[in-house]
Amino acid sequence: MAITFGPLQAGPFTGLYNSLAIGFTIEGWKWGYETKEQAIDKTDIFGDTLIDTIFRGVNAKVSYKSRVYNTNNLGPISPWGPPGTIYTAAAPIARNARSVAKAFALAAVANTASTIVSLVANLTLLANGTNTELMFDSSAMEIPVTLQMYPYESAAGTLVNAVLT
Repeated sequence: MAITFGPLQAGPFTGLYNSLAIGFTIEGWKWGYETKEQAIDKTDIFGDTLIDTIFRGVNAKVSYKSRVYNTNNLGPISPWGPPGTIYTAAAPIARNARSVAKAFALAAVANTASTIVSLVANLTLLANGTNTELMFDSSAMEIPVTLQMYPYESAAGTLVNAVLT
């Protein structure tokens, strides 16, 4: 009996945020997405029984924990201004997220078992409600980041959160 293995998806990736190297991470990169559907579940004949859904979109995020503490990694966790700054005349409250969103990209390290070559998201920003905490002690710092991927048109009539190759 032949045992089939694969194809496997394995191997490290390098990451960029706003074209700046993120450096190495703890446990890699996690890409998650959530489909949005309208439930058709309230009818006079079937009561609250779910009988169908209407597709309404997809929200996507990427998360990681960086081990590298530098300005490249502070950018993703403080997109609205320097860490600790809430408001300036040049960067007021009530700005649109798309006006400050940056590109995020992953690329597979060459000569690994990765079947995915790259992931590119043109519009990303620290996800709303993300609680980013930095630990100041004698151990190596972790910078936890969760980026919301905003949709954009990749080709005429095609809306995407990210492009995988």
